[in-house]
Amino acid sequence: MSRIVRRAPPPTPTRVVRRPVVIEEQEVAPRKVIRRGEAAPAPAVRKVSRGGVPKPPRVFNGQRTVYVIDWNWNWSQKFQLYLMCSYLYYEMNRSVITDSDYDRLCIDLLAGFDDAYHPQKDLVTKDDFMATTGYAIKYPLMVKMAAGMLLERHIER
Repeated sequence: MSRIVRRAPPPTPTRVVRRPVVIEEQEVAPRKVIRRGEAAPAPAVRKVSRGGVPKPPRVFNGQRTVYVIDWNWNWSQKFQLYLMCSYLYYEMNRSVITDSDYDRLCIDLLAGFDDAYHPQKDLVTKDDFMATTGYAIKYPLMVKMAAGMLLERHIER
């Protein structure tokens, strides 16, 4: 006679809880019934923050949206912004800060040029800051990639 052995039920799988992606909702107009032959309305645009990285602050100055510079940054941070903005302006023909902010940035960088340290400081000279230009700079790949990321975050979607 065979004996029936009851086995314990298999363990229930544990649930993996994932953090939701934060989505900033915008107001959406009430839905409209679409009839045949009519064009469908464009979907609402959503801004997704990835990994909690804040988007750069922007201000609309009448004609376009511009990047807001924090003037309390240290010399190295301002220098990085200078390289990225110069690359965008002279190589990609895009501007993310105003001309007056670029001029002020060059003046601030010129004031601290002798005492400051940055690994890419040898790319520029004091003459570049005095002329408020970045036209003659040979931009390394790191600056090009960072400038592309700055531009991507700057563009309104």
